[in-house]
Amino acid sequence: MSTITTIEDFWDRVNELRIERELNWRELVGGNASLAAEKRFNPTLTRIFQMQEKLEVNLFNLASENQPEIEEQFKKNPETPKKMTAIYDLTRTEDWMNDEQIVKKVQELAKDIL
Repeated sequence: MSTITTIEDFWDRVNELRIERELNWRELVGGNASLAAEKRFNPTLTRIFQMQEKLEVNLFNLASENQPEIEEQFKKNPETPKKMTAIYDLTRTEDWMNDEQIVKKVQELAKDIL
């Protein structure tokens, strides 16, 4: 997904979210359903807040979000899932914090992940 820069981009993203949440336009924007579907609805701030609740997202963050870059950061280190699994395995016992070697190993793995 690219950064939202136009009202049309905004409505395209809202439409994707609406479909994911299995909402119809009327459930999302009430009587302005046809305008929203045509990407011509200019909602008030109050309406945007109501839409956020129904979509369970912050629509203001969508305007500045650049998801491909964020996703790319996570894909850069293919070892991260393995390291997270190792941390999980090391910390499964109740007394793992009493073993200095385990604590150091967990710290090293966590440092690499961050």
